[in-house]
Amino acid sequence: MRRLLGRTAKCRQWLRLVALADEAGLPEADRHCLRRGAMGDRDQQVSTLRTLAYCVRAYCPWFAAIEANHLDSADVDRLQLYIDGLAAELERLADLVPEDTVTYSQVEAVIAELHRAGFYPDKLAVKSVLHAFADESRGNSSDTVS
Repeated sequence: MRRLLGRTAKCRQWLRLVALADEAGLPEADRHCLRRGAMGDRDQQVSTLRTLAYCVRAYCPWFAAIEANHLDSADVDRLQLYIDGLAAELERLADLVPEDTVTYSQVEAVIAELHRAGFYPDKLAVKSVLHAFADESRGNSSDTVS
């Protein structure tokens, strides 16, 4: 029973990630591969990074509205621009993934900056990026052993 409940929760999370990817406006080929779970490591990293960037941009206005109660309007505008800049950095990293120059520590640094700004992106989107990079490192370590 526990195993079935765990699979159901993972399925719900996966469906939510696919919905986020659809909202993010990812290319149809990426969305199709994500739905089927047939992506290579690099493709999955690109798609999950773009989805995370979309989530940051989509939730930023809500965050700014909440922060407007605590800050003056100029500070809120600066904060929103800063967070949008971090979303752009995530997209830039997604563009660099095919060149094999992006590590999870670079993504983690951007996420840490978001946290320092008081902004916490969607947990599922962050977890998906982590898994995309972790899958690659597991795959690479098994390649070196054989």
